[in-house]
Amino acid sequence: MKKILLIVSSTLLLANSFMAQDSKSDSDKKVRFGLKISPTPTWLRSNDAKAAEKAGAKFGFGFGLQAEFRINSTASFVTGIGGDFLGGKQNYKSQGVILDANGNYVKFDEAKFGSDESSIDNYMTKEGYTFLELQSRSVKTTYVTIPLLLKLMTKEISGVKYFGVFGGNLAFNPKLKGIKSPLGRISE
Repeated sequence: MKKILLIVSSTLLLANSFMAQDSKSDSDKKVRFGLKISPTPTWLRSNDAKAAEKAGAKFGFGFGLQAEFRINSTASFVTGIGGDFLGGKQNYKSQGVILDANGNYVKFDEAKFGSDESSIDNYMTKEGYTFLELQSRSVKTTYVTIPLLLKLMTKEISGVKYFGVFGGNLAFNPKLKGIKSPLGRISE
Protein backbone atom coordinates (compact mmCIF):
# COMPACT_ATOMS: atom_id res chain seq x y z
CA MET A 1 0.00 0.00 0.00
CA LYS A 2 2.83 2.39 0.85
CA LYS A 3 4.51 1.70 -2.49
CA ILE A 4 1.29 2.51 -4.37
CA LEU A 5 0.88 5.71 -2.35
CA LEU A 6 4.47 6.77 -3.17
CA ILE A 7 3.99 6.05 -6.87
CA VAL A 8 0.69 7.94 -7.04
CA SER A 9 2.03 10.96 -5.12
CA SER A 10 5.19 11.18 -7.25
CA THR A 11 3.09 10.89 -10.42
CA LEU A 12 0.84 13.71 -9.24
CA LEU A 13 3.87 15.88 -8.47
CA LEU A 14 5.30 15.26 -11.92
CA ALA A 15 1.93 15.70 -13.67
CA ASN A 16 1.68 19.40 -12.84
CA SER A 17 2.31 21.31 -16.02
CA PHE A 18 4.36 24.45 -15.96
CA MET A 19 3.22 26.91 -18.60
CA ALA A 20 5.69 29.38 -20.07
CA GLN A 21 5.11 32.27 -22.40
CA ASP A 22 7.23 32.09 -25.53
CA SER A 23 7.98 35.38 -27.15
CA LYS A 24 9.53 35.62 -30.58
CA SER A 25 12.94 36.37 -29.04
CA ASP A 26 12.82 33.20 -26.85
CA SER A 27 12.31 30.94 -29.87
CA ASP A 28 15.34 32.53 -31.57
CA LYS A 29 17.70 31.58 -28.75
CA LYS A 30 20.24 28.87 -29.60
CA VAL A 31 20.82 27.73 -25.99
CA ARG A 32 18.45 27.49 -23.03
CA PHE A 33 19.26 26.41 -19.48
CA GLY A 34 17.00 24.72 -16.96
CA LEU A 35 16.71 22.89 -13.67
CA LYS A 36 15.54 19.27 -13.37
CA ILE A 37 13.91 17.95 -10.19
CA SER A 38 12.63 14.36 -10.05
CA PRO A 39 11.08 12.73 -6.97
CA THR A 40 11.42 8.94 -7.22
CA PRO A 41 10.08 6.09 -5.09
CA THR A 42 12.70 3.31 -4.94
CA TRP A 43 12.94 -0.17 -3.44
CA LEU A 44 15.27 -3.16 -3.48
CA ARG A 45 14.53 -6.59 -4.90
CA SER A 46 16.66 -9.69 -4.44
CA ASN A 47 17.29 -12.31 -7.11
CA ASP A 48 17.15 -14.94 -4.37
CA ALA A 49 13.70 -14.82 -2.76
CA LYS A 50 14.76 -17.52 -0.26
CA ALA A 51 17.44 -15.27 1.25
CA ALA A 52 15.87 -11.79 1.25
CA GLU A 53 12.55 -10.03 0.84
CA LYS A 54 11.49 -6.44 0.18
CA ALA A 55 11.00 -4.34 3.30
CA GLY A 56 9.39 -1.27 1.80
CA ALA A 57 9.99 1.66 -0.48
CA LYS A 58 11.97 4.79 0.23
CA PHE A 59 11.37 8.16 -1.34
CA GLY A 60 14.42 9.30 -3.30
CA PHE A 61 14.97 12.34 -5.44
CA GLY A 62 17.15 13.66 -8.19
CA PHE A 63 18.12 17.10 -9.37
CA GLY A 64 20.40 18.66 -11.92
CA LEU A 65 21.16 21.37 -14.42
CA GLN A 66 20.26 20.99 -18.09
CA ALA A 67 21.22 22.81 -21.25
CA GLU A 68 19.16 22.65 -24.44
CA PHE A 69 20.97 23.37 -27.70
CA ARG A 70 18.62 24.18 -30.56
CA ILE A 71 19.41 22.35 -33.81
CA ASN A 72 16.49 23.81 -35.78
CA SER A 73 12.95 25.04 -35.02
CA THR A 74 11.67 21.53 -34.19
CA ALA A 75 14.72 19.69 -32.78
CA SER A 76 17.07 20.25 -29.84
CA PHE A 77 19.90 18.37 -28.15
CA VAL A 78 19.61 18.26 -24.34
CA THR A 79 22.47 17.48 -21.95
CA GLY A 80 23.63 18.51 -18.49
CA ILE A 81 24.64 17.00 -15.18
CA GLY A 82 22.67 15.80 -12.20
CA GLY A 83 22.53 13.60 -9.16
CA ASP A 84 20.06 10.90 -8.12
CA PHE A 85 19.80 9.84 -4.48
CA LEU A 86 18.04 6.49 -4.17
CA GLY A 87 17.77 3.64 -1.68
CA GLY A 88 15.76 0.84 -0.20
CA LYS A 89 15.51 -1.71 2.57
CA GLN A 90 15.58 -5.52 2.65
CA ASN A 91 14.80 -8.09 5.32
CA TYR A 92 17.03 -11.17 5.34
CA LYS A 93 15.71 -14.60 6.21
CA SER A 94 18.90 -16.36 7.29
CA GLN A 95 22.22 -14.63 6.78
CA GLY A 96 24.90 -14.02 9.32
CA VAL A 97 28.31 -14.86 10.69
CA ILE A 98 29.60 -17.40 13.19
CA LEU A 99 32.06 -16.36 15.90
CA ASP A 100 34.04 -18.74 18.09
CA ALA A 101 34.62 -18.25 21.82
CA ASN A 102 37.53 -15.86 21.05
CA GLY A 103 35.45 -13.70 18.69
CA ASN A 104 37.11 -15.01 15.50
CA TYR A 105 35.08 -15.68 12.34
CA VAL A 106 34.36 -19.34 11.56
CA LYS A 107 33.35 -20.53 8.07
CA PHE A 108 29.91 -22.14 8.05
CA ASP A 109 31.15 -25.39 6.46
CA GLU A 110 33.96 -25.66 9.07
CA ALA A 111 31.47 -25.48 11.96
CA LYS A 112 30.14 -28.99 11.00
CA PHE A 113 26.51 -28.38 11.88
CA GLY A 114 23.92 -31.13 11.57
CA SER A 115 21.07 -31.08 9.07
CA ASP A 116 18.37 -29.58 11.27
CA GLU A 117 18.24 -26.24 13.07
CA SER A 118 18.01 -27.70 16.56
CA SER A 119 21.42 -29.35 16.14
CA ILE A 120 22.86 -25.96 15.14
CA ASP A 121 21.64 -24.41 18.40
CA ASN A 122 22.87 -27.38 20.46
CA TYR A 123 26.28 -27.38 18.77
CA MET A 124 26.72 -23.64 19.18
CA THR A 125 25.85 -23.82 22.88
CA LYS A 126 28.13 -26.80 23.45
CA GLU A 127 31.13 -25.41 21.54
CA GLY A 128 30.70 -21.77 22.64
CA TYR A 129 30.02 -20.40 19.15
CA THR A 130 27.87 -17.34 18.57
CA PHE A 131 25.77 -16.86 15.45
CA LEU A 132 25.09 -13.21 14.60
CA GLU A 133 22.20 -12.97 12.17
CA LEU A 134 21.75 -10.07 9.75
CA GLN A 135 18.06 -9.19 10.00
CA SER A 136 17.70 -6.17 7.69
CA ARG A 137 19.75 -3.69 5.76
CA SER A 138 19.08 -0.20 4.39
CA VAL A 139 21.00 0.89 1.32
CA LYS A 140 21.58 4.40 0.03
CA THR A 141 23.02 5.03 -3.42
CA THR A 142 24.14 8.15 -5.24
CA TYR A 143 24.33 8.34 -9.02
CA VAL A 144 25.88 11.11 -11.08
CA THR A 145 23.90 11.34 -14.32
CA ILE A 146 24.57 12.96 -17.66
CA PRO A 147 21.46 13.10 -19.88
CA LEU A 148 21.93 12.71 -23.64
CA LEU A 149 18.55 13.47 -25.16
CA LEU A 150 17.04 14.48 -28.49
CA LYS A 151 13.96 16.68 -28.05
CA LEU A 152 11.63 16.80 -31.05
CA MET A 153 8.58 19.05 -31.15
CA THR A 154 5.85 19.98 -33.57
CA LYS A 155 5.07 23.40 -34.82
CA GLU A 156 2.22 25.08 -32.96
CA ILE A 157 -1.10 23.25 -33.46
CA SER A 158 -4.15 25.10 -32.09
CA GLY A 159 -1.95 27.01 -29.66
CA VAL A 160 -0.15 23.89 -28.36
CA LYS A 161 3.28 22.45 -29.18
CA TYR A 162 3.66 18.70 -28.75
CA PHE A 163 7.07 17.22 -28.06
CA GLY A 164 8.84 13.96 -27.38
CA VAL A 165 12.18 13.32 -25.73
CA PHE A 166 14.32 10.38 -26.85
CA GLY A 167 17.60 9.16 -25.41
CA GLY A 168 18.89 8.23 -21.99
CA ASN A 169 21.25 8.96 -19.14
CA LEU A 170 24.85 8.02 -18.68
CA ALA A 171 25.21 7.30 -15.00
CA PHE A 172 27.92 6.17 -12.64
CA ASN A 173 27.76 5.28 -8.99
CA PRO A 174 30.38 7.11 -6.90
CA LYS A 175 28.74 6.14 -3.60
CA LEU A 176 26.91 3.09 -2.26
CA LYS A 177 26.33 2.91 1.46
CA GLY A 178 24.88 0.10 3.55
CA ILE A 179 23.46 1.53 6.75
CA LYS A 180 24.40 -0.29 9.97
CA SER A 181 21.79 -2.94 10.55
CA PRO A 182 20.63 -4.67 13.71
CA LEU A 183 22.33 -8.03 14.36
CA GLY A 184 20.47 -10.55 16.47
CA ARG A 185 22.32 -13.09 18.61
CA ILE A 186 20.84 -16.53 18.05
CA SER A 187 22.78 -18.26 20.83
CA GLU A 188 25.87 -17.78 22.98
